[in-house]
Amino acid sequence: MHDHTNTWGISTEAFLGCYVAAATGAVVIALVIRGVARRKPTPELRTLTPPEMGVPTSDEG
Repeated sequence: MHDHTNTWGISTEAFLGCYVAAATGAVVIALVIRGVARRKPTPELRTLTPPEMGVPTSDEG
């Protein structure tokens, strides 16, 4: 018969433990990546000249 206390042949306790560990690890990795990304300095943006502004909006030279 089919045992309803198993998930893919793994006991419920073991499956839940692995699932919680994987979910916690994923959250920690996401927070670390976010923290590293927020520490990187943003590049300085410069003001475009009128000809540079026209390039993305018009094909006429």
